[in-house]
Formats: sequence, C-alpha cells, structure tokens
Amino acid sequence: MSASHDRLPRVRADQVPRTPSQRAVLRVLGTLLDEDRVMPVVTAGLAAAGLAELPDHFDELLDHLVPHLVRELDDPARPWIVRTFVEDLEAEAEHDRLRADPHSSARMAIATRVPERQPEPAFAPSAIQPASLAQLHAALEAPPVDAARRVVVVWNQDRFGRASLARILVRAGFDVVVLDEPAEVEAHLLDRLPCDVLLFDLDDEGSEQVLRALSGHAELPLLVWTRESPAVVETRLARHGAVPRHEIVSRAAVRPAPLLEALDSLLG
Repeated sequence: MSASHDRLPRVRADQVPRTPSQRAVLRVLGTLLDEDRVMPVVTAGLAAAGLAELPDHFDELLDHLVPHLVRELDDPARPWIVRTFVEDLEAEAEHDRLRADPHSSARMAIATRVPERQPEPAFAPSAIQPASLAQLHAALEAPPVDAARRVVVVWNQDRFGRASLARILVRAGFDVVVLDEPAEVEAHLLDRLPCDVLLFDLDDEGSEQVLRALSGHAELPLLVWTRESPAVVETRLARHGAVPRHEIVSRAAVRPAPLLEALDSLLG
C-alpha cells in the first residue's frame, strides 16, 4: 500500500454506505477482490485522492477517486481487473442517472471476452500517474481475443447472477460475451457473430423472445439455466421448432462443476 495505516482516513468495514455511489464502489470491488482486501484498497485510494470519505455522487467518485483506486488494483495475474472495475462502475453510474432498477440488467464487463490471464498487459496500473478518468480510459486498450478459445454467449438479465456464471467460464478458459436484452441475442445470431454455446435464463420474462430468435438456429447448442424440470424445458423449446441440443443447469446454486460438465457435454 502507498501509505501507512495510521495515515489513512478512517473507513470502518461495518460502515453502512449512504448513497448509491458509495454502495456501488464497495459492491463492484467486492466482486473483484477478496473481502479482506476491499477496505484497505478503498482507504488507500481515499488517502491518495486526499478525500476523507467516499464521495456522495458518481461524478466526483469517477473523476476524483477512481484514478487513484486503480493504482491499488495492480495484479499481474489479472491485467483485466482495472478495465472491469472502471466499466462496471460506469454502468452503475448510468443506472443511477436513468433511475433504473439497480437489480436489473447492466453489462458486467468482467464477462466481456476478457481472458483470465494476459501474458503481456497493455499497461501496468502501478505505472499510471492518475490525473483524470479520460486519461485512464486512454490507457485502457482492449486485450486481444484468442480465436482458438470457445465463445459462450450469456444472456441473463440478473447482472449478479450472470457475473457469477461468467467468472466460472472465464476462469475455465472460455471467451464470454454478455448480452443484456433479448433483441441483442437476436442481432448477435443474425449477424453470425462468434457463438459456440448460448447460455440463457429460461425463467426470465424475455426468454420467449430469445426462443423465437433461436428458431432459425437449431444447430446452436444451448445451456439452459432454469428452475424448471427437463420435461418443461423440452416442451418450451419444442414450441419454437425442433428441440436443439441442450443441457440444463439448475439455477438453485451457481457451481463450477455442473456448469463445466454441461459445457463439456455440448462441445465434446
């Protein structure tokens, strides 16, 4: 850390954040870091920014705190982590500006075709001299995508649920594309963009639109995330044409083993 504990501003781990921006930064960091690292990263970032507490508003958070926080996220094993943090936080800010439901769809950057390990990252967070969010964006270059990796397209409007699914897939070596809306699934398929398997939430209210989009793509393997029984799943798939090759994963708990076993069965 860049400062000793006695010089850091006081931020208690049990402090209840008051505003959407405060809740967002803690929540996003909590998806990227071990629990015991979140508050040390926050306090170090606050000290570097000269702030006594987390900003009350997203604009101040993004402009004055985030460029300092990224220096605390230096992790050679996960060079994508800075991009993930910035993009997720900006998505939270956009939701707040639109007064959207905080539990509805938001693009989780961690699941957007970002490899778990990049041999030569485009930059080192520790080398950044933070000045502005714009300069930070200029430093973030998109990592290359390995064409040999299998692509799993994930459609699930529960952003925290799909983030959990995506982490499992990314760590298993897949490229992952996250789509927010049923219309995006339809466009992805019409444009014949890379998709080796579609993982989608059958229980979501937009699932019928996704199933209609799939009617002309019977060759595409499906990974169905649902609480429904296999009989119900097959009945719903059959309403829209021939039943494609598919596997079912229970949404009762997101665990790596059944998810990866189902993918192995589809791609094997």
